[in-house]
Amino acid sequence: MGPLHVALVVDSGTFGAAELYTTRLLRHLPGWVRRSLVVNQEVAGPFLREFGPVMDVKVVPLAKHASWAPEAGAALADLAPDVVQVNLADPASNLALVRAAESVAPTVATLHGGGATDTFLPDAWQAYRNLAGAVAPTNTLVGLLKKLGVRNARRILPGVEIPDEPVPPRRRTPVVLGAIAPLVLEDGLDLLVRAVAQLRRRGRPIQLLLAGSGPDRAALIERTRGLPVRLLGPLPDSSKLLRRLDIFCEPDRWEALPYPLLEALAHGLPAVTTAIGSTMEVLAGAATIVPSGDADALTATLERLVLDDKLRAKLAPAARAVARREFDVRVNAARTAEVLVESSVDGAAIGSGDG
Repeated sequence: MGPLHVALVVDSGTFGAAELYTTRLLRHLPGWVRRSLVVNQEVAGPFLREFGPVMDVKVVPLAKHASWAPEAGAALADLAPDVVQVNLADPASNLALVRAAESVAPTVATLHGGGATDTFLPDAWQAYRNLAGAVAPTNTLVGLLKKLGVRNARRILPGVEIPDEPVPPRRRTPVVLGAIAPLVLEDGLDLLVRAVAQLRRRGRPIQLLLAGSGPDRAALIERTRGLPVRLLGPLPDSSKLLRRLDIFCEPDRWEALPYPLLEALAHGLPAVTTAIGSTMEVLAGAATIVPSGDADALTATLERLVLDDKLRAKLAPAARAVARREFDVRVNAARTAEVLVESSVDGAAIGSGDG
């Protein structure tokens, strides 16, 4: 039995959730899967550094929001995979890559976010109907895939590496809060800044470390002036920051189950997040969940955790246990491989053993 050859496709203007997802798949797909990659030039650098020496990596122009992607299609034809996996930032923006992939081999899409479909042209609907399979991290997105006509759509939760050792609980002053997020105020960081300001006025001993990049960096610098907040910029290794923290906070208004939150849980950090999508269903007992957009609830929850180190110590092992059970990247990569096998040209003949 020969290996399954999967070509993964990334097409994005910035390195974000789809790129982290692809990086982890490339690292952790089972050994019987032969991997290659088609990536646009804007985000190719990290992939080339890690994977260029060990697999075929083809760099093509950005095709996001384009009607056609001839360079990506030619690259995929040259690779001649058994199946193609295409990442979709939302339902519409990467459809040129879907069409290019479908012209070469059976195609599986991973949908990372929602979006409007009411302006879809007929060929966009047809691209979804032609998919051999699709996966998404939440039931809401799986439902959207089915609405778009995908025959075989299933939920596979995001996967993160589980570190060997958790972050040890600490009693110290100040208590260090942390967040890793795009620097976009209306995405929830405005609520976190308001909470920090309230806690500072109440004399609570805190510091906030905020990592990420984005269009509102200058506005955040201005809003956090005089507050115990440090903006760290983008980080190549989030683990180093997570090990400096006592509490992780992800007050997102839009994205359920963002990778930094899952990484924080895997590190055994007490975490605060918001009730979006599948958050309540998946993270109940693992994180403290507050209503989305509620600055007062966020402030009260953070204050309770800052003042109660015993509560933090109680929450930490529960967070890590849920991460081990639900988000272990090796398990979720194996589940994705099953979908790729089923969707490939010769799916019935390709097993899941050591080829």
